[in-house]
Amino acid sequence: MAEGGGPALVLAGFGSSSPLQLTVESQQMAVHIGRILSLGLPQVLKLQLGREGVETIELDEMLAGKPFAEGYAAVGQAVLARAEKDPPAMFISQGSPLFVNAITRYLAVEANRLKLAVRIFPGVSPIDVVVAEFGIDVGRSGLQTMTAGGMTARPIAVNPHVPLLLLELAGLAAEGGSAEAYGPLVETLLGAYPADQPITLINTAGNGSISRLTVTLARFAELLTKIDSSSSLFVDIRRQSMAG
Repeated sequence: MAEGGGPALVLAGFGSSSPLQLTVESQQMAVHIGRILSLGLPQVLKLQLGREGVETIELDEMLAGKPFAEGYAAVGQAVLARAEKDPPAMFISQGSPLFVNAITRYLAVEANRLKLAVRIFPGVSPIDVVVAEFGIDVGRSGLQTMTAGGMTARPIAVNPHVPLLLLELAGLAAEGGSAEAYGPLVETLLGAYPADQPITLINTAGNGSISRLTVTLARFAELLTKIDSSSSLFVDIRRQSMAG
């Protein structure tokens, strides 16, 4: 396909909350190519693609026992090597390819540097999941979105009159991290919201289920044991403090 003017590298995502959130367009491309390289591919999606004749080459073992940066670099190099030597290489990972995904961002940049034709298929991102779950009218109310680490590293003014979504919550500390690790985040939020502001932890299990846990900002510590790699934090518009 690459020799006929098609892409040497194809990037796609299978969704943020369900393994079946793979667009028809991405699925058709996978069937056309006949094989994919994958990271974190759910078994149910692997079986579904297999029934359509798609061979899956899983790269997850490249992350085993390595620092994240080193493992991600190894995965990236493996995908690029396939794109250069035996195109087209289609890489599928979780979420929308260029949304908070270090590997696919790296692949897109490197492919352009190597002058490899790239095609990117949009996927379902954590933002799409939360907007649908809470029924947010983004066009009317807006939505502030940033990573939790980005907010604490470079504190910015939060508009409490616009809904807020914080991504990569687990990135602030190891799973089950201490209250101290999340202290800067809580202090930043307390600068814009009252202590009794409801906040909601959202976890996506990867099997189509979504869990919510709502507490007040003052009770943030109750969320610590529930935070995992899929966690995000939703804060609706500022409520009037009961104390005020």
